[in-house]
Amino acid sequence: MWDAATGKQLVVVHHQLKVHDASFSPDGTRIVTASADNTARVWDAVTGSPVTLVLEHGADVVTATFSPNGQRVLTTCRDTVSRIWDSVTTIPHVRSLGHAGTIQRAQIDSTGARILTIDGARAYVWDAKGEAELVAPLGRQGEIMSASFSANGSRVVTWSRDGTARIWDTSTGSPRVLAMMNQ
Repeated sequence: MWDAATGKQLVVVHHQLKVHDASFSPDGTRIVTASADNTARVWDAVTGSPVTLVLEHGADVVTATFSPNGQRVLTTCRDTVSRIWDSVTTIPHVRSLGHAGTIQRAQIDSTGARILTIDGARAYVWDAKGEAELVAPLGRQGEIMSASFSANGSRVVTWSRDGTARIWDTSTGSPRVLAMMNQ
């Protein structure tokens, strides 16, 4: 971690292999990291000390983020598995959200009720309390580069390599808006 004003290094945390992702807890007291060593770890943001047990996967962990209330951690892995963990006890709340392909990104909506995952070809909206998809996969032409929930979680925007952005309704899975972007 670095001081934004001075550029001074404040905290260093270590994994056995490279770190793919890192994010702060909503209250700023903890950091979660995702690593190529098949783990995610939760750290104290001031001291850099580990504050939980290791969150283990079967392959590279590529995404790790806190829920809006900081009580859970969402991780995704190259083995096509995404999990939600208790951020203190490290017990999985949701054991596995399985994909056909490698999960590249994931996000929890602001209410903590839905999870968004993308695997390159499609985006998926899941119930954060169980393993069910809430709507059919949000499909499109071209590789999805990223996706994000709206502030209230009722819509998802996806954008892809083919130069399009689409807005989807999370309750129906229907596309609401299509926009062509400059290439």
